[in-house]
Amino acid sequence: MHDRYLLLYLAAVPLLGITAQWLAWRLRVPSILLLLAFGISLGYFVRPDQALADLTGSDPSIGPRLLFPPVSLAVGIILFEGGLTLRFRELKAAGRGLVRLVTIGAAVAWVLNALAAWWLLQFDVRLASLLGAILVVTGPTVVGPLLRFIRPQRRVGSVAKWEGIVIDPIGAVLAVLVFEVMFTPSGPATLASAMLILLKTGLVGGFLGLVTAWFLARSVQRYWIPDYLQGVAFLAAAGAVFALSNALQREAGLVTVTVLGIALANQRDISIRRVNELAEDLVGQGAQLVIFNSDDMKDGIREAARLHPDIQFLHVSGDDVLTGKAPKNLANLFGKMEYGKMMAGFVAAMTTKTGKIGYLGPLVNEETRRLSVSCYLGAKYAWETILKKKTRGQFLNSLKEEREDQLGG
Repeated sequence: MHDRYLLLYLAAVPLLGITAQWLAWRLRVPSILLLLAFGISLGYFVRPDQALADLTGSDPSIGPRLLFPPVSLAVGIILFEGGLTLRFRELKAAGRGLVRLVTIGAAVAWVLNALAAWWLLQFDVRLASLLGAILVVTGPTVVGPLLRFIRPQRRVGSVAKWEGIVIDPIGAVLAVLVFEVMFTPSGPATLASAMLILLKTGLVGGFLGLVTAWFLARSVQRYWIPDYLQGVAFLAAAGAVFALSNALQREAGLVTVTVLGIALANQRDISIRRVNELAEDLVGQGAQLVIFNSDDMKDGIREAARLHPDIQFLHVSGDDVLTGKAPKNLANLFGKMEYGKMMAGFVAAMTTKTGKIGYLGPLVNEETRRLSVSCYLGAKYAWETILKKKTRGQFLNSLKEEREDQLGG
């Protein structure tokens, strides 16, 4: 029966997580509040470490050892995703405050947390120091939902977003240093050995993060990875380099995935941002009107408009208003592009030396069909009415065949 309970537990975790975030969205409260409530409630009734121990028929200590690797990997993925949202341009207004927050602020938090643990919980000095180092971490899972709910001014939001992500690896390294200094079986470590650990963590994390970011960007730029595999490939690469970094140096994985995410977010060779993420960034910087101009962006724009009902969105394309899919804060605007394409087709037909013309569009979708037909009609008018020749109609046929190939038909 234990395997059934464990399966139900594993299925309940993402279900409750999504439910908590959906309820927070509907109730307009920070999602972290409901996530904590749901998590504590689930943990009260089910202990996954005990379930794993019962399932394997081993001692209770096996549960935490089995849970630690996937939980560590999940934290690494969270930091990688958080790093993808960090832009260096935000540091122009927030740089000094951020540095003070993750250095002086972290040190003050460490000391105060350690003193509280020593005085209130009656921990010894070593254990209180270790707990204080661990509690330095805030984390993107806490800061992110609060920022989405509060929507602070641009500078404050940038500082809080950067701090919530950067402080995670800093806190993890600090906890490792405290542990090495105070809890090593061979006796307290020297300051020199602690600094060596810090140096190795920074070098391993920085080097592997930058190299992996360069390789992923080059792979996408040279089309070594197809579009539909890019998201999975990036996620797999982040997990692999996280594990490799931890194998080379304890807790270097968190530094690696954070550097990897930041490097990918700030390189200029490829685009790694979705439409709704870009809208989220613009809204976070104080934008009250967000304009997009590609038909292929309509799903992301619609999602962003629903998430930000107090912000106006303008889509210079699309048909969501016409079809009734658009929320009240989303509008569509169209220029008369068909006339330009019609004239282009007319000129192409009048100047062709082979009697063959073609139309190259970015996507096979409604907008491309409309513009390609306009081009075809302009060319047909010139060919039949002006030049008195017959058209073969292969243009529309090739468009249909391309659409069937795309659909797998």
